[in-house]
Amino acid sequence: MLSISTAIAKAGTVFFLLGLPGSMSHAPAGRRLSRQILAMALGAGLAIVATAAVLMVWMRNPVPMLTVDALDAAERRWRAAQLRDYDLDVEIRGRQPGI
Repeated sequence: MLSISTAIAKAGTVFFLLGLPGSMSHAPAGRRLSRQILAMALGAGLAIVATAAVLMVWMRNPVPMLTVDALDAAERRWRAAQLRDYDLDVEIRGRQPGI
């Protein structure tokens, strides 16, 4: 278990490395500023990568591509089953369901 003094010391180290206020850093102001800019750039880069990953998952097309081979196989199964009639249940979802 992490003691309070150890946690404070680690937080102070992180603040010092990033040049954040409260770090008790004795580094020149320019160096602190460059560390802050680096931290912001890394954070922005991480946010962009995370956003791209979420969008790739969210915006992907869940419908598989229909190939000529898959269509031919489906038609062969349809003919082999010799169906004359069928019932089709359709559920429409989205911004304008059931127009």
